[in-house]
Amino acid sequence: MRNLSGDHQKLFDLGPCSVFTLGMARVTGATRAIVVGGPLERLDLARAFGAHVTIRIHIAELTTPEQRTRAVLSQTPGGIRADAVFGCVGLPSAWPVGIGYLRDGEGRFRRSAWPATRARSRSTPAPS
Repeated sequence: MRNLSGDHQKLFDLGPCSVFTLGMARVTGATRAIVVGGPLERLDLARAFGAHVTIRIHIAELTTPEQRTRAVLSQTPGGIRADAVFGCVGLPSAWPVGIGYLRDGEGRFRRSAWPATRARSRSTPAPS
C-alpha cells in the first residue's frame, strides 16, 4: 500500500474489510479517516482502529446519498472532499455515493469488497 501521508480518507460500510482497510490507511499515514456505516458497535470498533470520525448512516436524518455526503463534508476541515475513498461494501449501487465524497479530478476510489450475490454464500467456492 502506498504512503497515504497527508491524505484525507473516507471509508464506507463497516465490516471486517473496512476495519482492516482503516487500519492500513492509518498505518500508512492517512491524516484524517472518516468511516460511514453502522451499527454502533462497528463504529466503536472503527474508532478503536483509528477512525477520527464515524458517521452512523442508519438514522432517519441520513436516508439519502446527499444527506450522507453533507454529513461527511461537515466533518472535514473546510468541507474538503477526500483524497481517497475505499468502498468496502458489496453493493455496487452504493459505490457512486462513495465516489461523490472525492475531490473533483484528484480523488481516488478503491473498491475493497466484491459484490455480494444471492446465488451463493461468500464461503462457497466459485464453480470451475
